[in-house]
Amino acid sequence: MKNLISITLLIELTVLLSPFNHHYIENITGDFYMTHRSVWAVEKEMTRQLSDAEWNLYYEETIEVIKQHEGFANGKAYSCPAGYRTIGYGHIILPNESFSAQISRTEADRLLRKDFEKALQSAKRISNLEGSRKLAIAHFIFAKGVGRYSRSTLRKLVEARMPIERELPKWSYYRKPSGKKVHSKWSHKNRLWELDMYYRDSNTFSLPKQMMARLI
Repeated sequence: MKNLISITLLIELTVLLSPFNHHYIENITGDFYMTHRSVWAVEKEMTRQLSDAEWNLYYEETIEVIKQHEGFANGKAYSCPAGYRTIGYGHIILPNESFSAQISRTEADRLLRKDFEKALQSAKRISNLEGSRKLAIAHFIFAKGVGRYSRSTLRKLVEARMPIERELPKWSYYRKPSGKKVHSKWSHKNRLWELDMYYRDSNTFSLPKQMMARLI
């Protein structure tokens, strides 16, 4: 009897860890979540290397997404929702920096690419990411900060090669200088874009359209 139970458990475990058993189910609350997804299967998805053309295409898309959600503000300095003095496409003005009253789009683009390169390096250094996953997490770091990513549950899931589609949309909030937590539709859309980019170079996995529609 004991041997029969062991064999049954082994069969069930084999089914659960099958790399082909990637599917979604809808629970009673209407949320989608992933089941029976093994670490081995997720790791396998990360093996496809982007071509140089794909990387350049995805990189430029990421830059354009940042420009869209950060805005240009006519090249003038402003205070971001978190209270930081900012200029161009989301460049936080450091204490040792000074800018003219108005900068050009060319200068703003240069600052953005320099800032995003730091985010890319952080994504690589912290979580050893490549391809579209590195772009997605670098975008998150650019938006939320390297410190917050380093301490986050998101980082733990990324490094464990576990699903992130339930965790990432939780980061759709920002805090006002007063400390009040506010939900942002723009931030929510950015998290969904990051989720899409994160799985772009996956061999076997893509987000179901039903899930994306439900999350929006």
